Amino acid sequence: MPEKGRKKVRGQPELYDEVKGQVNLSLTETGVQGLDSLAKKMGLSRSEFIEQIGRGMLPVLSLQEKNTLRKLLEQLEGEPLNDELGASVKAIRHLLD
Repeated sequence: MPEKGRKKVRGQPELYDEVKGQVNLSLTETGVQGLDSLAKKMGLSRSEFIEQIGRGMLPVLSLQEKNTLRKLLEQLEGEPLNDELGASVKAIRHLLD
């Protein structure tokens, strides 16, 4: 997004070092709803969410990787955690839900 008070200029990069172009995707309604839900959780627009995935800024986990993380979190339940680790565990749980 442009800085406050600064107008967007067509053809000028906004966040990255290159101009965005339009891309069409074909998704089911369920896919669109899931995409929108994930983008909203991250506080991003649909377009920016996909941009960050494509740039490797947001990791994509396989179902197996998600299940492994869930098992690790289960093992941590009941363990004494410092505030920082506790907050990280809570954030990971939120992302896996």
